[in-house]
Amino acid sequence: MYASWTGTCKYVAKCYKNALEEAGHEVDCFDVSTPTKQEKATGKMRPSAEYDVIGCGSVIASQCFSELLVNYVEALDKAYFDGKKAFVFATAAGGDGSARARMAKMMQSRGSTVVHSYAFYATHNYPPLLRGHMVVITPAMIDEPMDNAIQLLDAISAGEAITHPTKLLAGIFAHVITDRTCGFFGKVTVDPEVCTGCEKCVRVCPSEAMTMVDGDSGKVAVKSGKCRYGCYACFNNCPVSAITKQLANPAKQPRFLWNDEYLRVVRHANLPKLERVSRDKYLEMVKEANAAMQ
Repeated sequence: MYASWTGTCKYVAKCYKNALEEAGHEVDCFDVSTPTKQEKATGKMRPSAEYDVIGCGSVIASQCFSELLVNYVEALDKAYFDGKKAFVFATAAGGDGSARARMAKMMQSRGSTVVHSYAFYATHNYPPLLRGHMVVITPAMIDEPMDNAIQLLDAISAGEAITHPTKLLAGIFAHVITDRTCGFFGKVTVDPEVCTGCEKCVRVCPSEAMTMVDGDSGKVAVKSGKCRYGCYACFNNCPVSAITKQLANPAKQPRFLWNDEYLRVVRHANLPKLERVSRDKYLEMVKEANAAMQ
């Protein structure tokens, strides 16, 4: 199960799922990024006795796993963990504090043997984007999660428990700063003249803070509740750039999604090392990559 805001963690989960299935394992993969998706996951989850291995992955924000994922894991019947092999993974902007260690400890406390841990530090695009720039990675970095999936297979086969050093100060800092930063980053403004009423922001918001209302020319999105996570999922997922957030102006900052377009840009640019680019530069790279496919 995983929580993903821009698609990067979903990509890692997909790499793991593909590798496990190719090795002959039967895999269920659940997106638990929002309350609605969690309800769907619970409805599809098999009885605990049918699972031998359980994995949890999350985007990292303020050195924490997604609160929704953590709460979901805590609420699951202990039988889903007791006596099972387990693994944890994360996507982060260069560091996760002790987030994976805390998740591993939680799973261990519920009876699991944690055999593998991985952090994908490639994208570095969690807002606020540094100087309004986003990262374009190298083609080789795309393959890192796939290579790590092979290591996961070996770890599951070996079944040996790993240890995670816990960074006490990092954990305390994470919990203190999260509540403060989310209030700051949680400011949302929707331009009703640009919004097309597609409801994408409503579907991806983990706080369920967005809703649709009647506008002059049809349904438009508005912020109707408290943004608990400051995740920028609404900003990054809006296909028409109608959403402005604190330190994220669509006229200045590029939206980031780990999707086919981004991967086309990475492969076409073929950079020797990751590079931060402006919004205008990135849009130019998108045009070049799309033109090369025609």
